[in-house]
Amino acid sequence: GALRIRARPRRCVAGCALGAFSSPAAYASGGGVDGGRAFWASAKEDRDGLETIVSEVGGEEVARGVAPVSSDDHGPPMAIFPQIFEKAGGGLGARSLAATTAHSLVMVGGSSVNWVRDEALASVRGAIFVDAPRESITATAATVPTFSERLALQLAAATKLGETLSGFLGGVLGEEAQAAKKLANARRYGFDKLAVVANADAGRLFALALHTGDVAWSALAPKGSKLLPGRAGTPDARPEVVVYAATDETTTLRWVDAHDGKTTEELRAAAFDALVPAGVDDPLTKRKAYLGVTLRDDGAALSVLPASAEETLASFANATALHFHVIKDGAVRCFRVASASRADELGSVVVAPGASDEIVDVAYAEDAPVSSKASILGDDSLLLKYLNPHLLVVVTTSAGGEAAPLLDARLRAAGDDADQTEPPTLHVTLVDTVSATVAHRASVPHGGAPAHAAVSENWVLYAYWNHKAKRSEVGSLSLHEGLIERFGLSPFKVPEQAATRSAWTAPPPVALQRTFALAKPVLALSSTRTARGIASKHVLLGVAPGQVAALDRRALDPRRPSLEDDASRKEQKKHERELMEGLRPYTPFVPLLPRQTVSYDKRILGLAEIRAADSGLESTSLLLATGVDVFGCRHAPSGAFDLIADDFSYALLLLLLLGMSFGAYVLKKMAAAKNLSLLWM
Repeated sequence: GALRIRARPRRCVAGCALGAFSSPAAYASGGGVDGGRAFWASAKEDRDGLETIVSEVGGEEVARGVAPVSSDDHGPPMAIFPQIFEKAGGGLGARSLAATTAHSLVMVGGSSVNWVRDEALASVRGAIFVDAPRESITATAATVPTFSERLALQLAAATKLGETLSGFLGGVLGEEAQAAKKLANARRYGFDKLAVVANADAGRLFALALHTGDVAWSALAPKGSKLLPGRAGTPDARPEVVVYAATDETTTLRWVDAHDGKTTEELRAAAFDALVPAGVDDPLTKRKAYLGVTLRDDGAALSVLPASAEETLASFANATALHFHVIKDGAVRCFRVASASRADELGSVVVAPGASDEIVDVAYAEDAPVSSKASILGDDSLLLKYLNPHLLVVVTTSAGGEAAPLLDARLRAAGDDADQTEPPTLHVTLVDTVSATVAHRASVPHGGAPAHAAVSENWVLYAYWNHKAKRSEVGSLSLHEGLIERFGLSPFKVPEQAATRSAWTAPPPVALQRTFALAKPVLALSSTRTARGIASKHVLLGVAPGQVAALDRRALDPRRPSLEDDASRKEQKKHERELMEGLRPYTPFVPLLPRQTVSYDKRILGLAEIRAADSGLESTSLLLATGVDVFGCRHAPSGAFDLIADDFSYALLLLLLLGMSFGAYVLKKMAAAKNLSLLWM
C-alpha cells in the first residue's frame, strides 16, 4: 500500500509533499516481474501549477511534470501517493494522487490533470443565503445616458423581449425546452438562490446553486474561520459575506463577494474576546458593522469594525438603546452600548453553574416575518403570541451525581436506604438578553446530549436523548403574553394595550409545555421560513439514519387536548372546540410518516445541520441539509397554492382562449343577424 515518508530527500524543498510505494513482487498496478523495487514522489507549488516528481529509490527518474492545478483554488499539496505502471510500448510510467491542505484530491499524470475532487464539501456548515445575480439592462455610471447608450439599451430590451416571446411560444416542445422553462421559473420565483457555506477545518468557501446543486464558485479562507452576514444585495451593490478568523493575536475580517467569491476588502485588528453585530450599517459601503468586544470586570471595551461606522454607531446609540450579549464561562453577560468605545454591563445569567455542566446548543429568535401576532382559538378568543427578538435559548447538560436528600419521589433510586443523587439533567433556559433575566426555564431529568434547539415565532423546540427511556424526545414550548376573550375585542370594545413593549416592565411569558417521543434519534432541528410568514410552519427534523422529515407544527402543539373518560360536559365542549382548531388529541408518540420525509429515499450521510430560506413565492421554502453529504430541495408547507406546475401546458391554454374568443365572435355575429331578421318581420 501507500505510505508517507517523513525523511525528505534533497529533491524536496520546504512546503512540498512526499509519498512512496514499495512492492515486494510487482509494481503498483501490475505487470512488473522484478521484486523489491521502491519509488518515491514529491509535489510542490509551482508558478504554473503543481510540480510532481516520481523516481525510483536509488534509480532513475520515472516521471516529472507541472500540472495546471492552482494552489489559489485548491491549496498547497499536503500528501502525494504515486502509482507505477508499465507502458504498452515498454518502460515505466507514473501517475500520482495528491491531497491538498484544502481537502482536494487531484490525480495528475505528468503535465496533465486526470480529475479533481473537492472533498471539502463533505463538512460544510453555517449556510448564508443570498439572491443569485440577475441579468439587468442598465446604463453606465453617468447620470444621463448618451444617445449611443440609449440606442444600445433599446436594442438590448428589444432582443430580450423577442427571446421571452419565442421562449413562451416554443417552451412546451422537447425536453431541452422543458429544462429551459424550469430554469426560467427558478429565476422568476427566486428558487435560484446561492447558499454560501464554509469548511472551517479545510479553510474553504463554497457557493451552491440551490436550483441545480452546482458549485457556483469556491475560494480559500483561513482555517478555523466562520461565516457572518456582510451585506444584503441591492440594485447598487452586490451581496457580500464576512469571513471571520480569530487567533490569540489578531482578528481578521474578509468581505467576500457572494456572487463570484472574490475578496473585496480585508481588515486586520487586535484579538477580541468576542465579535458581535453592531446593529448598524456602514454609511459608505452599506455593509453590516461589527463590534470587537474585550471583556472587563466593569463592562467591555468596544472597537467598531469597520472604523468608518463609528460615528453612525455613536449617534444611533444616543437615540436608541443598543444591546448585545456574550456567552463565556457558562454565563450570559448582557451589555448596553454606551459609546463607540465602551459598553456597560447590565447583568448576567449563569446557565452552566457546575463544573460538569456543558452548553450543548444555542438558538436565537429568528428574524422572519410574522403574519399574525395572535392565535384564534376554537371559541373565537385570541391567544397573544410572545414575540421577543432578543430571546436566547441555551441548552445545557449536567452530569448529576450530587447528593440530593430532598429529591422528588418519582426520581428516587430503589430502596429507602439508597443514597439519593441528582440524575443527569438537561436544562433549557430562555434568557431575555436586554434585561438579563430568565424568561423561562425547563429541566428534563435523565435528558442529555445529543441535544438541539430551534425558535420559531413564539415556539421553542428542543430535542434530546432520554437516557432512562432510551429514546429520542422533543420538548415543545409555546410562549404567550395573554388572552383576549371572545367578546373582548369588537368595534365597540378595544382592550387596553401599550403601543410599545419594554423588557424592563413586561411580565414573564405564559409558557405551555409538552413532551413527545419519536421513534428515531434527532440529528438536527430547524423550521421552515417563507417570505411573509403566511404559510403553515413545519418543523424540520433531521433523523437517523440521515433523513429530513417535515412535521406540521400542530403535531407538537402543547395545547393538544387530552380528554379523560370521566370528563365533565364543560371539558368535553372545550375539547370539541380545540379539535375545531385542527389540534389532534394528545398522544405521547409522534409517528413520522413516509410522506413527511422530504429527502425521499435518499440518505444524507453524517447529517448535522438544516437551514431554511424563503423564496419569491409565499408557498415555498428552500431547504439545505449538510453533513458528509449535501442535500437541497424545495418544500411547500401549505401546498403550492401560488405556483403553476412546470409541465403546465401554456399552448393548450392559449388554444382554449383563442377558441373561446372565436366562439364569442361567431355568436355575436349570429345574434346580430337574428336581431336584423326580427326587425324585417
